[in-house]
Amino acid sequence: MHLAVLLVLGALNFTPQKLSVDGRVIWVDAGDFNKDGAPDLVVAFRRGNEPDTKRFVAFFYQQPDGHYSEKANEERPVPPDAAIAAVSDCDGDSVSEVVFMTAQGLSGYFAPGGKLAAGLTEMVKAETATMFPEIEDLPVWDLCADYHRKGREIALWDTGTLAFYRAEGAKWSLVDKLKVTPQAWIDSLASGFFRGAGSNRDLSISAAYVFPEITVGDYEGDGKPDLYVIQEETLRIYGASGGATGDGHYSPTPTVVLNFSIRTQEERNRRGAFVNAMALDLNGDKRTDFVLNKVSGGLASMKSETAIHLNKSGFRKAPDQEVKRSGFSALVQFVDLNGDGLPEMIEPYSDVGLVTLARAMVSKTMSVDWLITKNEGGTFNTKASTEMSISFGLDFSGGPFFKGPFPRFAFDYDGDGLNDFMASPDGSHLHIYLGKKDGFFDGDPGLKLNIDVSPFTSPFYDAKKKRVHIVSFFRDIPGKEGKIVVLLNE
Repeated sequence: MHLAVLLVLGALNFTPQKLSVDGRVIWVDAGDFNKDGAPDLVVAFRRGNEPDTKRFVAFFYQQPDGHYSEKANEERPVPPDAAIAAVSDCDGDSVSEVVFMTAQGLSGYFAPGGKLAAGLTEMVKAETATMFPEIEDLPVWDLCADYHRKGREIALWDTGTLAFYRAEGAKWSLVDKLKVTPQAWIDSLASGFFRGAGSNRDLSISAAYVFPEITVGDYEGDGKPDLYVIQEETLRIYGASGGATGDGHYSPTPTVVLNFSIRTQEERNRRGAFVNAMALDLNGDKRTDFVLNKVSGGLASMKSETAIHLNKSGFRKAPDQEVKRSGFSALVQFVDLNGDGLPEMIEPYSDVGLVTLARAMVSKTMSVDWLITKNEGGTFNTKASTEMSISFGLDFSGGPFFKGPFPRFAFDYDGDGLNDFMASPDGSHLHIYLGKKDGFFDGDPGLKLNIDVSPFTSPFYDAKKKRVHIVSFFRDIPGKEGKIVVLLNE
């Protein structure tokens, strides 16, 4: 793997460091496992071939000089029946844990006092939504958060309820249990050709449960937490129970149910539209608003729509603003880029069509326009949007996929208080674009690194040094399966 810094501007200077595990990397995450305030790295990896695959987690502790050992400091086995993992400070003791969800409950590796325990700690015994693990994988699910604004908790799903548990010493106690039903997708061999996900395959029946996104917000503007449960265009809000005074719990059933019907009936019938939604405060009034994004149509007729619903003592079915694009504009982000406390709208846009796709297949690149629109009190003047065009290398071996990371605008690499982002034009270089208070971003990258990167490239924050580092790894690429590169922001 070739590593070299090509260009350094201002205070930015990344030093690459190689790490490795004896196996194939599944994911890398960061946390503080020894209570020194510095980010350590935990690597999930698998060793051996199916059906004899075994999974492990390896811990790389940050050394006093800010670097990491090339080999892991400690290694622990993953439970054979673990289906999901989470890396977080779940019990609020300022030390991170690695938690596993199985069909029987939750357990994890804890580090009391900053020393990693040799064995697993059982947390909760309860039936969960998981049944059988995928032994070649270990999906990460962000289970731990301050769901009731009373301290860290962990969420546990089964097929009909969502339960929250909070640590009380060594015991995990049930805090709340809500009725939340996931969406089910079921298919069978007898259903017919191309009917669904399992058709034309050698299986008798397949079942998938799609669980909603959950966000803690404030629906009524009373300062009490409400739980926004989001499943495509349907929003269910679980308000604080106990009336005006509240009792510290959520209502066990939704207090508000809204279907915004952004899809047409034809799109519903054909299941041909991608819908994504998010809940956040757009105008700074302390009420949580709602945004939906839809992409529909085929290559010759693709179109996109973003519908903004402001919470004005409740929601109207009709959006307060619609942003329509002819082409692909999904994965919309809302991030405060100019420091005024209001999130700007960031739309990745590409005029996708048969000709565009043919050009991309020949050149193995695609140009994406990033449309950045200033937030003016919850409204967005798209005629005044700032546009940046960035080319991305494409990998067609199983995709197409971007060869490098998808840009996320949530980290400040140069410490000036403004969010920056990173992108790769070809998978062999990493570019970092620096934020500007007036123009949002410089047109040219502030830093260019000559380094092989993959779509699995992520920033992580170092609270001790107050800097953002970067970690990258390759999944299932021959010769690179166990290799990790850390870019230390020094």
